[in-house]
Amino acid sequence: GPGALGYCPVVWVAAPARYEAEENMKVLFASLGIVFFALGAVGVFLPIIPTTPFLLLASVCFAKSSDRFNNWFLSTRLYKKYLESFVKERSMTAKTKACILSFASAMLLIAFFMMSNIPGRVAIAAVIVFKYYYFFFRIKTIKPEEKEKLPQAESPEIHESTFAEE
Repeated sequence: GPGALGYCPVVWVAAPARYEAEENMKVLFASLGIVFFALGAVGVFLPIIPTTPFLLLASVCFAKSSDRFNNWFLSTRLYKKYLESFVKERSMTAKTKACILSFASAMLLIAFFMMSNIPGRVAIAAVIVFKYYYFFFRIKTIKPEEKEKLPQAESPEIHESTFAEE
């Protein structure tokens, strides 16, 4: 029977609707992951399209979509070549950093110049400054030959300076 609290039909309707919404989001993330992965793959052959930013977006999307897609993505050669060293060691080659920074900066500068309000421009400028700070001071720059020698299962080192002045 309904018990002491009474009958609440909303519970019976809300649970399937929430499940359906979650499934739709997983499909959306999987679809976006495939699109970003394809763009990253094209970027390998066309230097005008950056590879790493699209693969980073694909990684996020696949992680949010399903374990199956995420595990597949983590096993691809593109992931291993372009992202694995960053994920495991928080390090990138100078070329990878330059590609990411140039693409992201171009997108942010387009938005900056198209925006007419001052607070929006200040926010975009702050994002640009933070991005460069993070890439220069928080992500280690390694040589391409060092990237090949990185251990496969090591976790990133955490230094005391990471928590200083916070």
